[in-house]
Amino acid sequence: MATVNVTQLRDLLSTDVAPVLINVLPGDIFAVGRIPGSVNACVFEMVFVSAVQKLVPDKTKPIVVYGAGEGSLDAQVAADKLSTFGFTQVNALGGGLPAWQAAGLAVEGEGSLPAHRSFDGSYKVDAEASVIHWTGRNLFNHHNGTLKLSAGSIELANNRLLNAKFELDMQTIACEDLTDSQWNAMLIKHLRNADFFDVDHYPTGSFVGDIGGRHPRGI
Repeated sequence: MATVNVTQLRDLLSTDVAPVLINVLPGDIFAVGRIPGSVNACVFEMVFVSAVQKLVPDKTKPIVVYGAGEGSLDAQVAADKLSTFGFTQVNALGGGLPAWQAAGLAVEGEGSLPAHRSFDGSYKVDAEASVIHWTGRNLFNHHNGTLKLSAGSIELANNRLLNAKFELDMQTIACEDLTDSQWNAMLIKHLRNADFFDVDHYPTGSFVGDIGGRHPRGI
């Protein structure tokens, strides 16, 4: 990933070939504080790349992305995604918005960020309002679709994830990209039988995140 520092970005913005400056944080954070002249496309949203394509139709145009700065991978992920989709001149601002502010440079926005809030305890998933988006690949093709949750919970201590468990309703597996009804039905049958998930015998699946930062496991 290519990067620019605050001084380099400040100088670039004053030239005739100034880059498009993209704040990759959520819209409410963007509204509060941003580098002047920035546009917004949230890297945490599934439509991030398509949103940038609307903002910057020319994939050869220079772009600088920035986010929350040190400790966050938001700008790095954004730059990697855009490069993967054919944008040829993408840089990330080292240090993000905090580095720009620390250099005494202007920031525009309305209001102030909400106070830091600490989350502790157990939280249950709203299964009715939740959905899983899946992608399956082989050597020659890929498909995508959805799957519903039947239950789930996470446990936090001072915003740190201690453990998580989600129960998947395998009966609800669906494919979104196959528009031919016969091919769609064939794929779902293939996924539901013993070739994959054997849903008749195992109608639910589970995903468990272990306590103590160990790797999560899927069952």
